[in-house]
Parts: sequence; C-alpha cells; structure tokens
Amino acid sequence: STETQARTGIKLIRDMGLPPEAMRFLVIPSNSIWIRDYAPFILRYDQENAFMVDAKYHTRTMRVNRKKDDFMCFELARMLDLPVRSIPLVLEGGNFISNGDGLLLTSGKTISVNKQGEYTHKQLISMFNDFLGVNGVCAVNHLKNEPNGHIDMFMTMLAKNLAIVGEIDPAVDSENSAILNDSAKIVSSCTTSD
Repeated sequence: STETQARTGIKLIRDMGLPPEAMRFLVIPSNSIWIRDYAPFILRYDQENAFMVDAKYHTRTMRVNRKKDDFMCFELARMLDLPVRSIPLVLEGGNFISNGDGLLLTSGKTISVNKQGEYTHKQLISMFNDFLGVNGVCAVNHLKNEPNGHIDMFMTMLAKNLAIVGEIDPAVDSENSAILNDSAKIVSSCTTSD
C-alpha cells in the first residue's frame, strides 16, 4: 500500500531473475493488511473482459474506521479501467474458495451473517449465482474457537476437482477434527454443473 513496499516488490522480482513486467505493483492506501478479505472479486466473463464485484463490510463502525479498505475497490477499478458491480452482501475473500469452474466453497458463517439481514438461503444462492457467476455453492461449518470463521484457514483448491482439507488429531481437538472430516466429505460430494 506504499511506494516503499512497491519498490521492495520490484527488487524481489528482479532478484529472482524475473523480467520487470512479470508483476505490476499498484499503490493503493489501506487501513489494514487483510487485502484478501476486503479486496473486490475480479471475474472474467470471456478472454477479453473482466469486472469487479464489491461487497459490504459488517458494520457501519468498520466502514468508518476502515474507509481506505472500503474504497480500495473503486480506486483499483479506476486504475485497471474495470467496471464494478456492488453485491448487497457481507462477503470476506478469505471465506470464499473457487475451483475456477463455477464451484464456490464457503463456510456457514457467510450464510448466517447474510441471513441475519433480509435474505433467505435461496436468495443468497441466487445472488452468488447472479453476481459471482457460479453454478454451485457448497458451505461447510467453520472451525470452533477460530475467530474469523474463514474457510481459507483449513481448506484450499489445488485443481478444479481437487481440494485439500486440514486435519487435526482427535486426541488434540475432537470437535474441530470432526468438523474437518465432515468438511472433507461435503466438499468431495460437491460438483460443478450447469
């Protein structure tokens, strides 16, 4: 988020022997380091075109205290010359994993936070489909006593049909061990279909 950080990144790229155009650094001021959570989703709808989807923050206080984070999407869209669609949901990037083929994985936190508003489960799934272009949504339980409730704390996609889910010895934490095992079963049954 600073010129100094951008220069450091450029030096790292050069030191790794990569060409300078291998990565482009954009300086956009922010309030926090959690860019994965507040940054927009960038969706490509064909080989030539993309757009950004911007989501809401949790509370008015968070929006007031983190205005730079909240406006980051619009500054990035201006810099990249991309259109922005605002989705009327609370979404955190760390709580979304895509297989790149229409399947969206999230934790139950995303569903419950947005159900507290005015949306039914069916409306939420419809908005995920309409705004994010997915054709399948799979939600798993988040870990107990893990404060952010994000799926990226214990799962990622390695390929469009291959997910990796963390494991905890039941002797160490039986409750979260069971959640992870259940998550692996649920994700293994999720499919991408039109």
